[in-house]
Amino acid sequence: MAANPKSAETLVKRGIAHGTQGDYERALKDFDRAIENYNEAIKLSPSDPVAYHNRGNAFAAKRDFDRAIADHTRAIELAGGVADYYFGRARAYHSKGLLDIALNDYSRAVELDDKRAEYFFWRGILFRDGGNPAVAREDLQRAADLGY
Repeated sequence: MAANPKSAETLVKRGIAHGTQGDYERALKDFDRAIENYNEAIKLSPSDPVAYHNRGNAFAAKRDFDRAIADHTRAIELAGGVADYYFGRARAYHSKGLLDIALNDYSRAVELDDKRAEYFFWRGILFRDGGNPAVAREDLQRAADLGY
């Protein structure tokens, strides 16, 4: 398969749609194909942080959080302060129940881009999960104010 990140992104989105519809077998096939495509893209351009970030998202969609964390970490190493990379890694840490580490990454994402509602929303969910409802309300309200 030729490396085509746009095609791989489409596969991830289609896989999520299949999963939402309950067709998990088709979803997993799409995620696997997307990962293969990102593997090829990384072979062609091993210093491309976007390919690592997107492959990390595909791994997270498959619930392979360790590999998702590794790929988001590599994207951060390559590109530095990109809010989406911290957010992707935070979501993976959060999914693993590593709330303190996830909080650090959610907060870094917010520092880098305080206009992204989903960053506040998921940090608010983390605060709620962690037993801090007052702070959770603040973040969830900010997410709502930003249109989430």
